[in-house]
Amino acid sequence: MICPCTQSRVPINALLFMRIPFVVGGRGYDGCDCYGLYRLVLLRCAGIELPLYGQEYETLRETLKISTLIRTELGDDSWSMVVRGSEQPLDLAVASLDGAASWHIGCVVRPGHMLHIERTNGHGPSVEPIWGVKWRDRIIGIYRHRSLSCA
Repeated sequence: MICPCTQSRVPINALLFMRIPFVVGGRGYDGCDCYGLYRLVLLRCAGIELPLYGQEYETLRETLKISTLIRTELGDDSWSMVVRGSEQPLDLAVASLDGAASWHIGCVVRPGHMLHIERTNGHGPSVEPIWGVKWRDRIIGIYRHRSLSCA
C-alpha cells in the first residue's frame, strides 16, 4: 500500500506511459483509452488492479455518471472524494465531456496535474493542469482509492 502523504513529494513518472496510443476499450501498453490508462498507472505504481471492463465499458461510459460507476461498479467503500487542492499522485480525476453525455478520467501525477489520454488529441497521453482553463469547469471530482489513504 502506498501512502499519498509520502507519495505527494514524488511525482509519478508519466514518461513510462507517454508512448501508449489511444485505443477505444484498450487496456494495455499497446493501446488504451482513459480508463485503461488510469488502470495501467494504478497497477504499475501501486499494485492496485481495477476491473478490466471489456465490451460493456463503452455502454457504461456513455450511460453512467462516474459517481454511479464508482458507487456501483467499483464498490462504494473503495473510493472517497478528495477536496479540491488536496489531490495527490494516483488520485482519479473525473471530468465531464459534452455535458452529462460522457465522462473522462485522468490520473493525478503530481498535485494539480493529471496524466490522461483523449481520442481527439491524436498524440497519446499528456499531462495537463487539472485546474487550468481547459479542465477546471469540467472536473466533477477527484477520488482516492482506499488503498492509497493514510491510516
